[in-house]
Amino acid sequence: YGGTGKKSHGGVFEDYGEPFGAGDALQCRVSRSASGLTVSYQKNGMELGKAFEMQADQAVKNLELYPALCGKAFTVHWLPLEAEPVEWPCQLR
Repeated sequence: YGGTGKKSHGGVFEDYGEPFGAGDALQCRVSRSASGLTVSYQKNGMELGKAFEMQADQAVKNLELYPALCGKAFTVHWLPLEAEPVEWPCQLR
């Protein structure tokens, strides 16, 4: 999910959510279940819905996931998995 409001995978860009920029707070959630893996996002506390879904198979079931961000001119605040959901507006240190 990028600043233009599009999601991308495999070089294909699709509309998703809204554009974002300075002052916005984003949250990415990855949920694993018996049926597969789901990736969704929030912008300023508002759910944007499911961005990606992968069906359960050995590749997804045993896949190790690592957080990664790329971009320019922004600040990152990593929250532990045990953290409570972020309320908007938020005050991060």
